[in-house]
Amino acid sequence: MNSSTMIKTSLLSKNMYEVFIKQAAEKISEVRRLMVLGSHYEYYIHHINDIGSSDEDKKADWERAVTFLGSCVLYEDNVQFNQLDPECYQHLELTWLDEIKKLTAYFIWLGVSQTSHVDNYLEACNKVNYLLLNREPQPSQLFSDAHTYINEKYLTTEGFFDEKKKKAISEIEARSHRGWEINNSLSPIDNWLNAKNYLKVFYENIIPAIEDKSKIHISNIIRAVYDDKKSADPYRIVSCFEVILMINFLDKKIVREVLNELNISYPI
Repeated sequence: MNSSTMIKTSLLSKNMYEVFIKQAAEKISEVRRLMVLGSHYEYYIHHINDIGSSDEDKKADWERAVTFLGSCVLYEDNVQFNQLDPECYQHLELTWLDEIKKLTAYFIWLGVSQTSHVDNYLEACNKVNYLLLNREPQPSQLFSDAHTYINEKYLTTEGFFDEKKKKAISEIEARSHRGWEINNSLSPIDNWLNAKNYLKVFYENIIPAIEDKSKIHISNIIRAVYDDKKSADPYRIVSCFEVILMINFLDKKIVREVLNELNISYPI
């Protein structure tokens, strides 16, 4: 699937963004059904529409398409974050960084990679971390829409995480479920608390981290997203939206200083 022909607009509304998701989902559906045909796909290709798709199949196709579009925004593949209407952010918020890494690893494999799946995944991780350390930060005024969105959806008027807001509740629930999918040894309460604590730290710190270039707030962000296997919560459920904010707007010099002080090489 070639994303270069998908997006040619300078302003992308939520409706148009979902049109592109739908187009990607349709292509993913075709690939999935062709795989069902196996070695006989050349003979049966004209009958691909005869292969049905369950509701579960369609849901999975849509989720993969959401991940694909999220990766386009993350890697600035013909669409940039500042081109999006804030209503599009909800799709980036439910695109998990880990899924983008898996998709990136898959594309590395498609490029006739001779390395293992693990090595391909590590290369994908390196690619994201390279962006965090090297992409030129965008002007802080381009953060204004995201600033307003974060205030409205996550924070109190005093700038604290408001777990009673509808968006905050839905994000806690989504990340709790994701945490259970990754590590079902934790109780539902533990997954819920881990999700809430992560969101609290990230969204209380991201605005001053970007706008004030505050080292302590940047340090808090790095600590929040870092998968510390020695901690009680070794699995961080990080969204594409959050990673894009870090990559596009955090001061790279301060990020490097924080990583050196924390002795962290690969924070995300």
